[in-house]
Amino acid sequence: MLTGAHLEDAAFWGAHLQGATLWDAHLEGAILQETHLEGAELMGAHLKGARTWGAHLEGAILQEAHLEGADLRNAVGLTDDQLVGAFGDGKTQLPEGITRPNSWPPLQT
Repeated sequence: MLTGAHLEDAAFWGAHLQGATLWDAHLEGAILQETHLEGAELMGAHLKGARTWGAHLEGAILQEAHLEGADLRNAVGLTDDQLVGAFGDGKTQLPEGITRPNSWPPLQT
């Protein structure tokens, strides 16, 4: 359990964190390349500016997660439903085919 952990700018290349409890964890700027987060509980987690190249997010719980400025373009298994209740901003980048929640501002180019 990593609830409230401060892991800012950490690099988790290929880490296996399936089912991990990361409530309110601070992962700002973290590199989550190829990280396995299937079924992880990321409720209220701070992922501002996180890079998720190839991260596996199948079934991850993102309720109230802060995704402002996160680059999710190459995340694997992310669905529209996972983003309901998450926070994003004009810099949050989503994978092709994922619908930007109406509560988020438009993507800034």
